[in-house]
Amino acid sequence: MLVGAVLLVLGAGGAFLYTSSREAAETKRREDLEYAARWDLDHGQAAQALEKVKALEQADPSRKGLLGRALVSTGASAEGVAKLDQAVAANPADAEAYEYLGVARAQLGAAAEAKVAFTKALELEPRRVSAWRRLAQVCLTTGDVRAATTAWNQALGGADPADRETIRTEARTMLELAGKADEARAFSTEAPR
Repeated sequence: MLVGAVLLVLGAGGAFLYTSSREAAETKRREDLEYAARWDLDHGQAAQALEKVKALEQADPSRKGLLGRALVSTGASAEGVAKLDQAVAANPADAEAYEYLGVARAQLGAAAEAKVAFTKALELEPRRVSAWRRLAQVCLTTGDVRAATTAWNQALGGADPADRETIRTEARTMLELAGKADEARAFSTEAPR
C-alpha cells in the first residue's frame, strides 16, 4: 500500500512537471514568434511577419495589436483597423496599437481620425518619435504646417542623435515639396528647437 501511495504521488508530480514544462514550452514558442514577427516588421518583411503573427494570434488571441500592425504593413488597412480597434478596446494603454491605427486611418484617407490616433499614442508615450513623425506627415497633408513643424520638432527632441539628421531631412524635404521653403529652412541646421 505504501508503494502504491508513493507511485500515486510520483505520478501526480510527474503530471505536474509535464504540464509545467509544456506550458513553459508554449510560452517560449509564443515569445519566439512575437520576436520574429516584430523583427520582420521592423526590417520590411511584412508578409513574413503576417504569417508569424497569425500563428501567434491562434495561440494567444490577445495579440490583435500586432496582427493589426502586420495587416497595415501589408496594405490591408481596413482589416488592420478592425484588429487595432479591438486591440485598443482590450488595452487602452497600447501606444503601439494607437500609432498603427493612425497609420491605417491615414492610408484609408481619414486624416482627422489618424491625428486622433497618433495623439492618443503620444499621450501614452510622449517620446514615441515614430508617432511624432507620422503625426507631422498627416498634419502637413491636411495643410496644418504649424502643427507639422511642431511635431517634427518634438520628434527631433526625443530622437537619438544618430536619427536627428534623418528627421531634419524628412521635414525639410516634405516642407519644400509642399511649397513651404521658409519652414523647410528651419530644419537645415542642428540649431536647438
